[in-house]
Amino acid sequence: MASVAATNAETLYNPEHNAEALQTAARQGDDKTVARLLADPRVDPGVWDNTAVQYAAFHGHDKVVALLLADPRVDPSVKNCTTVRHAALDGYDAVVALLLTHPRVDPTVDNNSVVRGAAFFKRDTTVALLLTDSRVRGALMTMAPLRGYRPSPALTRLKTAIADERRWRRRRALVLVREQRRAARDHGPHGPWRGPSTHGAVW
Repeated sequence: MASVAATNAETLYNPEHNAEALQTAARQGDDKTVARLLADPRVDPGVWDNTAVQYAAFHGHDKVVALLLADPRVDPSVKNCTTVRHAALDGYDAVVALLLTHPRVDPTVDNNSVVRGAAFFKRDTTVALLLTDSRVRGALMTMAPLRGYRPSPALTRLKTAIADERRWRRRRALVLVREQRRAARDHGPHGPWRGPSTHGAVW
């Protein structure tokens, strides 16, 4: 039985109706209809604040998300990256992985809210996925305290990552201090010794 979106794609051709058909297909996960609509120049997948990609992400339809992200008119970062935030909250790892590859998506928005939300809702595999992103790990030390979280593997994973990041930064700071001290000891305050000056010498 054909979906409502497929029926709309066949019969409605004004821009507003085509946008509605695309959003319906995206919400239903109808990737074939989405692909057909994207091939129609009259269909703009970015209308109505990029609702199509938001619907697809919110429902975990990774095939549809991949199709939409391939279109340069689609901006998955709208509304402060709500697309990746909702996908992470619901544990849609395939969608999150796709969104992390998009240059406009910032997984650290709102004080690393994406990984914090995934941990709050106990999405362990999603937290693990997000922690592979260097941007997320780089922002761990500036996150707000994890208060009000119920114990879960996801929370343990995130706390462990924070502790690891703290230890790594301390070690790195110690290494830098030692390197600076060594440089000062070897070269002195005026730079490395190059032997006696020959300026003005008569041979």
